[in-house]
Amino acid sequence: KSISFLSNDCSLIHNNVAIHSVFADAAGEWKLSGVEWMYSYNDTNVPLKTFQYLNKYDPPENMKSRDMWGLGCLLLEVFNGPIHQSSNLRDTSKFPKSLSSHYLQCVNANPMARPNPSELLQSLKERGGYLSNTFISLNLKIEELQLMEADRKNHFFVELNKSLDLFPDSFAHHKVLPHLLNVFEFGGAGPTVLAPLLKIGKLLPEDEYQRKIVSCIVRCFGSNDRATRLNLLQHLDQFIDQLQPSVLNNSLFGQIVTGFTDTVPTIREHTIKASLLLAPKLNDSNLSQLLKFFAKCQLDAGIRTNTTICLGKIAPHLNKQAFTRSLKDPFPPARSAGIGALGSTLSYYTPVDMATRIIPSLNHMTVDKDKLIHYRYFYVIFINLLTTPIY
Repeated sequence: KSISFLSNDCSLIHNNVAIHSVFADAAGEWKLSGVEWMYSYNDTNVPLKTFQYLNKYDPPENMKSRDMWGLGCLLLEVFNGPIHQSSNLRDTSKFPKSLSSHYLQCVNANPMARPNPSELLQSLKERGGYLSNTFISLNLKIEELQLMEADRKNHFFVELNKSLDLFPDSFAHHKVLPHLLNVFEFGGAGPTVLAPLLKIGKLLPEDEYQRKIVSCIVRCFGSNDRATRLNLLQHLDQFIDQLQPSVLNNSLFGQIVTGFTDTVPTIREHTIKASLLLAPKLNDSNLSQLLKFFAKCQLDAGIRTNTTICLGKIAPHLNKQAFTRSLKDPFPPARSAGIGALGSTLSYYTPVDMATRIIPSLNHMTVDKDKLIHYRYFYVIFINLLTTPIY
């Protein structure tokens, strides 16, 4: 691509294409350097190279196809090792079959028979060509992300996520990740970008993960796009361990709990399920807030069962006063949820706690002004309490 750009777009001859002019960046991509002997097609004089050892890479003539000759020499040294004599140029024994014929075209003694770099690149990308593989295809497409339509972009992210395990870690880290973050930063990424983003995030050091991935997660949870928020809730198990409690409690909790009141049932349900992963890292204040949201969810027939199940599972993470505090809440459904929560978690309390804190707190509910509270109280006392073994 570099040679094609110089030749076809800039009318320049690199004049130094060889293995010593190529370096690999952190992603493992090859970059072309050594431009000190570059000249224009219109120049009549070819710059003289000051180092004698470079002359072995020069073609038999001085024409604009000399860069393709240099590319051929580069390929030869990659597969066969250093060039010692001109007879080595015909040795393709170590070349891949899909590349050998193209190589021989590059080192053709007739300069007019050498291919144009853009035509060579296109030929190598055709079906069965040396560059016809998933890795190369995705690598070329990722540089066009900003120009893709939304549907094509989503399809690309799905394909990328399927193939990431085949990529070298350094390439995923230093090439793919910056492009994903760039697309995310300037919008239009869609929810499908999260899966490859989180997969690459596992390769990062902790400090880099916090800077690059967690900051994206925080912004995603603040998105108005339901598909994005739902995708985050579904993938929460993949990044919950990396979320610092301070970030979760101060930045994310307020955004996540909006899902409890979302008009889409699927989001409400996944928000409840996500609470199981969030609870161990929440502070007492946010745990109390969580109980209030659970109270509202217990009035929702569609998710009432899951709410009760999740409530019981997060009970070990709750402060001893969390449920009893909710009994004093001015909002009747919150008090009702507090009673229900106590009834669902009786097995976690010691006999001393039951006798000195739980039952006395519940007894106050017998004089509550709300009839629903009376019903929930008697249900807990006569059904849950009498049928729950206390050890």
